[in-house]
Amino acid sequence: MQTISNSLRLVWDKLLIALSVFYILLPSSPLKMHLSTTDSGVFLYIGWRILNKELPYKDIWDHKLPIIYYLDALGLALVPNSRWGVWLLEFVGLFLGAWIGYILIKRAMGLLPALFSLAIWLLTLFFVLDGGNLTEEFVLPIQFGCLWLMFDANNVEKNKKWHYYAIGLLTGLAFFLKQTSIGMGLAIVIYLVVQRLTTRQFKNLLHELLLIASGILSISIPITLFFATQGAIKEFWDAAFWYNLIYSASNINILSRLEPLTEGISPLTKVGMFQLGLIGYTIGLLLLLSRNKLIGEWKSLLIVCLINLPIELILVSVSGLMYPHYYMSLLPTLTVFTALLFWMVLLQLSQLGISRNLQAVFTVAAILGLLWSSYGNFQVVSNEYSQVRDDLAISYIESNTSSDDTVLLWGAESAINFYTKRQSPTRYVYQYPLYEVNYANEEMILEFLNDIIQNRPKFIIDTRNQKTPMFEFPIKTELIQMAINDIQAHYQKVDNLNTWRVYQYSSP
Repeated sequence: MQTISNSLRLVWDKLLIALSVFYILLPSSPLKMHLSTTDSGVFLYIGWRILNKELPYKDIWDHKLPIIYYLDALGLALVPNSRWGVWLLEFVGLFLGAWIGYILIKRAMGLLPALFSLAIWLLTLFFVLDGGNLTEEFVLPIQFGCLWLMFDANNVEKNKKWHYYAIGLLTGLAFFLKQTSIGMGLAIVIYLVVQRLTTRQFKNLLHELLLIASGILSISIPITLFFATQGAIKEFWDAAFWYNLIYSASNINILSRLEPLTEGISPLTKVGMFQLGLIGYTIGLLLLLSRNKLIGEWKSLLIVCLINLPIELILVSVSGLMYPHYYMSLLPTLTVFTALLFWMVLLQLSQLGISRNLQAVFTVAAILGLLWSSYGNFQVVSNEYSQVRDDLAISYIESNTSSDDTVLLWGAESAINFYTKRQSPTRYVYQYPLYEVNYANEEMILEFLNDIIQNRPKFIIDTRNQKTPMFEFPIKTELIQMAINDIQAHYQKVDNLNTWRVYQYSSP
């Protein structure tokens, strides 16, 4: 009995974190959510094609950075023909992020703030998860890792070198998941520059920056060389960098750029984390400016987070869009400030003579209050996940095609290609880039149309996406029109799938 008790004492927090992550991820698991969101569907499709010896960008067009595709490929290899392997990787990644964040807060501020901040950030995550399997989700353990490394580097006497190299390594990984995910690495570099220059530690600064740069290059060089040796460096640059630059620059309305910081922030407020985090941010700033001795050994952690929050807000607003999952990048920093606020509350309770046991009861009651107040919204989102499905299209394709047939979903529904295991006849598995006015050109559109002509997909399904009207490209030339005429001569409408229209190949 004593052995069991000792074992539970050692693993209770890990078990608690695992159960908490499971609770958050269960509604978006294949058990509850039968289909994927748009972005996740693209990643799954590309992961499946990677396992079939195809190459991102060259064989399948998408504008994300490559690590997410290979993570999905790994998940699909772990559990073939199922999304469970990818979900398992999500679980492992979030568990690591939650565990690192918990240990960081526990070491800096104590057990009770660590438990409260863990509960509130995981609950808030649920409302910005957007169905999961997204780049920002896999960045979370990287961000928490960078914070822990920075905190630890300032609280150990020897062997700090690997900390800064590891920060660079993680920042490189974050960049190749999503370019705007480098906020934490950038905040750490700014902190080091300011701190070392003001204390005249020029040699240390140079050494630390070189180590961080070495870590970044350790990721960047192999990835770049890989696509270069595969003859896909041009396609890699064009899709993952040039397109994203044009896509972000296309929104020039200053007011709409501010919308992500006003209307878009609402998912972070559902549990109250953003509000509490801002209060914690203010408290942290005041503690720093007053040079309060309370912050002690976690001064570096506080400064990095004070720098990071505005950086993350700027990066979130770059595109002017307000997808909930964009806001995941704010969670690690908000976790620190929420913990700081709770730590201050507990400090006040201690000064009032409230015992440690009663503080623990107060913490448990606060966590239960969070769970209770968010339960209704939690159920609403869970029900929305369970309704993300398109059995009609999937069953229709599976019943009327063979595995050797290709099927084109005209729009942005590559998840259907993945779930039916029907390959797209073209690398433009979705057609958004062909409709981006400052990016698309005649060569790209002709490539897409000629792929259809040459590969003869059995079905072309018009999903009636307003962003990709069928055959109505922003560029019109004689060659494009000739290719369109050729396709229209060979495809006849044969069915409707609710609002979608099905066209089947036939000889004229």
